[in-house]
Amino acid sequence: MKEGSSGMVTRLLDNRKLLLELIIAAVLLSLSINLISSSILDLKWISPLCAFVLASILAVICTTYFVARLLWFRTHTYTFRGFIIFHSKKNEVADTPRYDYGHDLHNYMQAAFAENAAIKRMWDKEPVDKGFHHDKETGKVSHRIGKGHQLVIEATEYYILENLSTHLTDYFNRPDFDKQNLHTFARNDIPDVLLSNRFLELFSKPMEERTLFSAEDGAPSHGGEVVMAMGNGGAFYSRFDLTLPKGARIWRSKSNAIVIDTDRFALTIDVDFGGFGTVIPYKYQRHILGLDPHECHDFQISVRFTVAFKFASLFLPSGWGYYRWIESFMESFESKFSEDRHFMDIGWESALTLIEYHEKQKSLADAKRSQPDAALDGESAAASSPPVS
Repeated sequence: MKEGSSGMVTRLLDNRKLLLELIIAAVLLSLSINLISSSILDLKWISPLCAFVLASILAVICTTYFVARLLWFRTHTYTFRGFIIFHSKKNEVADTPRYDYGHDLHNYMQAAFAENAAIKRMWDKEPVDKGFHHDKETGKVSHRIGKGHQLVIEATEYYILENLSTHLTDYFNRPDFDKQNLHTFARNDIPDVLLSNRFLELFSKPMEERTLFSAEDGAPSHGGEVVMAMGNGGAFYSRFDLTLPKGARIWRSKSNAIVIDTDRFALTIDVDFGGFGTVIPYKYQRHILGLDPHECHDFQISVRFTVAFKFASLFLPSGWGYYRWIESFMESFESKFSEDRHFMDIGWESALTLIEYHEKQKSLADAKRSQPDAALDGESAAASSPPVS
């Protein structure tokens, strides 16, 4: 992550206080300069025209400097790096226990394959481990983003939106927030994002329109609406809702990023997955996942959040409680997605020490067991040898 997300809004509000201080200082400074310049002109040290030009240049330089200092801190970029373990023999994303993103990505893929044969064909036709091609004749290596890579990107977008939906629901589910100042986006409120993300479109589709769900699956047990359900063969349903401050909008940009625009800031979500490898700690696949490392490919995936605060937000005195969720969401997402955070949370260095200790103890035990067998073989060979005359 490029910078800490804690206190993002607080730093902006501090800049707003700085702006007020600068305005007061500028007024006092201008009065002082006016008195000095009047004295200089009275002494005829400089012509009025030269004084005007010099004063204008200095004013532009000072104004540009202070405005740039204020605007510099209005945009924050956070880049989180995660990982994907692809089992080439099974042609699937491996399930990674205690790594929230890897576990959910595996489940999303399996659920989509179970219900949508077209998505499964796309995955089988262009798997993610075929992004690089080596031409034996020319020796050149080419790289392209295939349909398998695009499916990973869309599944990751869905993972982000699902986590954001849950986070916002929990954040605004407090009595100090006025529901009239909030708006909940449902499935039909963001058609352009839905149409371009196959996982969001599939998993949020009503259960009565999906053959793998029975009538009982969509029947709430206590008279409420079903939020999440599992259907036959692993099909998955999750009601889509995104609660945001009133006036917010959601769309997909020309660069294919998801943009959430509010009155105070615009959040841009961009997923980068080009099929480039990463280095997973040694022995993780074999001892944690139970997989043969020679059958696995490790890939790096990055999610970039760009938070651009609007200049007008510097002058808005209240209502910031409706926007501080951006800070806590960044921290929550990092704990679920970041590769470094995952290995830190599971105490990988300590786990690796125990793994290597048990491996050494096992090898010593195997060596001891083989020694008596070797001795018995020697005695048998001596007993079977004819006596020397």
